[in-house]
Amino acid sequence: MKPSWTLTGRKSRRWAGITTWRTRSIVPFQAKCIVSKVVSPLRKGETVEVRRLAPEDACASDVLVLIRRQGRNMAVPLSQLAAIDPDESTDEAIGDWHYWVAQGYLF
Repeated sequence: MKPSWTLTGRKSRRWAGITTWRTRSIVPFQAKCIVSKVVSPLRKGETVEVRRLAPEDACASDVLVLIRRQGRNMAVPLSQLAAIDPDESTDEAIGDWHYWVAQGYLF
């Protein structure tokens, strides 16, 4: 599925994803880890609650979301999560970001 936003110019390509996320009401939601990543403690198949976006300055190369895991708040890459029973807006936003990453784009 192609994203609902368009990409024009280098700066727009770099920040389109985070702008899309910051202007949508998408959290909190339940998510399932779909892939393990070296920068994250989550294991494939693990379920977590996404609470909100991580601060913008923490999102250097990927959209990070804050989760609660084992009594701690931590940031994990959104690209490793799939929402469980999301509302339409959340589903579209996550789909857009997964498409963005699959095309090889990062911040």
